Amino acid sequence: MRSGALVGAGPASDFTRESLVASMVGRELEQLYPDRSAARPDAAPILTFDAVGGHGVHDVSLTVKPGQIVGIAGLEGHGQHVVAELAAGVRRVRSGSIAIDETRAKLRSPREAIAAGIAFVPPDRRSSGLMLPLSIAENLTVAAAHRLHPSRLLSRAVEQRAIAPVAERLRLRYASMEQRVGELSGGNQQKVLFGRWLLVPNLRLLVLDDPTRGVDVGARAEIYSVLRELADRGVGVLLVSTDMLELIGLADEIHVMYEGAVRGTVPGHSATEEEIMTLASGVTA
Repeated sequence: MRSGALVGAGPASDFTRESLVASMVGRELEQLYPDRSAARPDAAPILTFDAVGGHGVHDVSLTVKPGQIVGIAGLEGHGQHVVAELAAGVRRVRSGSIAIDETRAKLRSPREAIAAGIAFVPPDRRSSGLMLPLSIAENLTVAAAHRLHPSRLLSRAVEQRAIAPVAERLRLRYASMEQRVGELSGGNQQKVLFGRWLLVPNLRLLVLDDPTRGVDVGARAEIYSVLRELADRGVGVLLVSTDMLELIGLADEIHVMYEGAVRGTVPGHSATEEEIMTLASGVTA
């Protein structure tokens, strides 16, 4: 099935993983991940970690430049999710420093991170990302409410003009914008969580923590496409993922963590699952 229609059928023996993905997405598996665009190697970093430590991680150093997708890999429990939370102001740095645009910054809360142009997509959309009893419109506009309603007077017309192109770009499936977001499929819920940040005009850095966990392959393809568009516009991306193929397919470089520290860094275009798993197991060359 794709977009509510039957697009293929046959004995299970006739299908491979690649052909199933191609049928579900409407493209071949190798086309699931958009082409990498040229990063901006001479640009100043948006985000800099300098020997950052705290909450089980230590001496983490990395940079994210405009248009760059930087991946963080590692086995569960080795600190990669903490790195995302430190970058998004969910946790506070205990040692080392974080810089935004090469200026030292103290991200003491998500509010301060958002003010600096940093957005965060957490790994569990239902418990820490979305407000399930509220509408799609309310969930989409929560981060941009001050911009959409500067006088603090709610205008549904203003909301609709702002969110309609976002919903269309993400191919969001819904009955109406007043539908409760908790009634949507997992993939459409994740699109709402992702689309929330497309309404923020000062978006500089997008921090993603397992952004396609529990999302079908069709929704993944749409999210990946928008992610690449943002990178092409100069938004930096810090991508934490437990899906090695996702990291290899999207990231320009991948930092691999082991026991709370970066064990090694590999270029995304030439990385292999074996190389990442070796580093994630604590083995170095």
